[in-house]
Amino acid sequence: MKRPLLFFLISVQMIVCLGQTVLNDPHWELLWEDHFNYLDLSTWAVRNNFDHYGEPQVYTNRPNNVYISDGNLVLSITEESYHCTNINSWACNNEWYSYTSGWVETLSSKNVQYGLIQSRIKVPYGYGLWPAFWTFIGSGVSGVNAAEIDIFEMLGTLPSNIVTTNIHTDYNNEPNNYQEHNMGNYANAYHNYAVAWSPSKIVWYVDEQPIRISNNHGIVDPVRIILNIAITPQALPNASTTLPSKMYIDFVKVYELKKDCNNSISECVFDFNSIDYRVKRDIQIGGAGCSNSVPNNSNIYLRATHSVQIEGGFTVPIGSSFFVDVDACY
Repeated sequence: MKRPLLFFLISVQMIVCLGQTVLNDPHWELLWEDHFNYLDLSTWAVRNNFDHYGEPQVYTNRPNNVYISDGNLVLSITEESYHCTNINSWACNNEWYSYTSGWVETLSSKNVQYGLIQSRIKVPYGYGLWPAFWTFIGSGVSGVNAAEIDIFEMLGTLPSNIVTTNIHTDYNNEPNNYQEHNMGNYANAYHNYAVAWSPSKIVWYVDEQPIRISNNHGIVDPVRIILNIAITPQALPNASTTLPSKMYIDFVKVYELKKDCNNSISECVFDFNSIDYRVKRDIQIGGAGCSNSVPNNSNIYLRATHSVQIEGGFTVPIGSSFFVDVDACY
C-alpha cells in the first residue's frame, strides 16, 4: 500500500508542477514591492563610477544611464568615452571606458533571506549585451558564501530564445551550475522572471512557469537584489548591436511564505475550502474508508515542512489542478 501511494504522490507533483502558476499559490504573502513611479532611494542604491571586475563598461548614476520613465526603471547602456576619476570606488582607478551603463541594488534594509523574488522586465537583444537580474550577499552581511543566484541572464552571444540561470556559492573550483533554457524569443517584450528560494530548494520561473528546480547548494545568507545591463568581456558589441540599448523594469516584488511550521493537519474528509494556507509541519488527507475530491475548477496548493500523505479514495477532476510541495521551513 505504501509503495503505490508514494508513486501516486510523486506523479501528481510532477504533472501539476509543469502547469503551476506560482503567484496563484495563496501561501505567499507580499513582503514589499516597487512599481517605479519614482526612484526610491530608501530601497535602491545606484552604483556610480563602479567597475565590476574589469568589464568593458563603467556604471554611473547619471540620468542617461539610470532613470524613471512611464512607470519603469530604465537602465541604459551607451557607447561613449567616459573618464572615471573616483579612485575610491571599487576597482575604478582613474581609467577611461568606452561604454557606460546602469546598475541598481537593494539597500541593507531590504535584504532578503528566502522567499519569492519576482520582476517584470523587458530586455534588449544585441551581440555582446548582457542584462541580468540576480542576488548577491546582502549589504552589511558577514556571510559564509557569495549567495549569488542568477535569476536570469541574457547573453547576446547566444540566440535570442535562450535565458540562462546559475548559482554561485564559491568562485574557485565550484561545480558548474550554469544552465540554458529555450523559452521563445524574450527580446523586446516584457516577461516575468522569478526565483523561489528556501533552505533546501531553489525554483526558477519564467512567466510564472517553473523552468528549473535545484537543491539549494548552501545559499543561506541574506541577499541584496541586483539589476544591471553589462557587456560580455569576451564579445564586444559589433555593427549589428543597437546602442544605446535599454532594459525596462516594470516592478520588483518580494514575497514570503505564511508559516505555521509546528502544527499538522489530519482529516478523513479534507475541507479544501477552509485551508488557511499557512505552511504546516505535516498534512494527512483521508485514511481507511475515507474519500476526497479536489473541488471542480479549483487550484489547490498544499505545502508542508515534513510530509504530505494521502490515503483512501482521492480524485482530481478535469479542469482542476493540485500541487504538493514538501520543503524545509524557514
